[in-house]
Amino acid sequence: MKHLLSVFLLMGGLLAFSIASASVTYNVQWSGAGATPSNSATATGTVTFSTDPFGAAVFCYSFATCNITSLSITVSGASTGNGTFTLSDFYNLSISTSGALNTSTNLYGQPGFNDFSVSSGGGGAPSNSYYFTIKSFNGTGDPLVMTSMLLQSPPAPSAVPTAQAVPSLSEWAQLMLALMVLSMLGWHFHRQNSY
Repeated sequence: MKHLLSVFLLMGGLLAFSIASASVTYNVQWSGAGATPSNSATATGTVTFSTDPFGAAVFCYSFATCNITSLSITVSGASTGNGTFTLSDFYNLSISTSGALNTSTNLYGQPGFNDFSVSSGGGGAPSNSYYFTIKSFNGTGDPLVMTSMLLQSPPAPSAVPTAQAVPSLSEWAQLMLALMVLSMLGWHFHRQNSY
């Protein structure tokens, strides 16, 4: 029984490792300069997904269905609704694409990227008003149009050499490792019980 518990802990650790290594973060920017009416407001934000949704057509309509683990939007220069807002300040987020997007470049403006919108949960957070457009202060303030949505790049390498991280195993390799461990444990227990 003690060995079976060890196997389950090992498998749980491998699963947690694969989930942690799969998350991706995108930097998002909006500007009032391209909105109607034009204004000087800007917004910047980050959205983190547990798995990247842009590899295929997607329509998701909530934090859960979009696999969002973190969201932060900072509005500045607006007539009302300036500040930093996090996941708990929003009611909903929806994404619509009609196919896979090229995540190595700006997602905004790509054919097939149909919408990215957030809905305020009250408390002054920005809210969607039209495709790729948010308005400050619960959707009643200044309009801001999306200008970019870029995959967050890893930090730039420092001038001082640092130790390189060990590459993570792919999900298939982790599955094979778990199966090998289970097979070896089964063989071990079989040998012990056969004497």
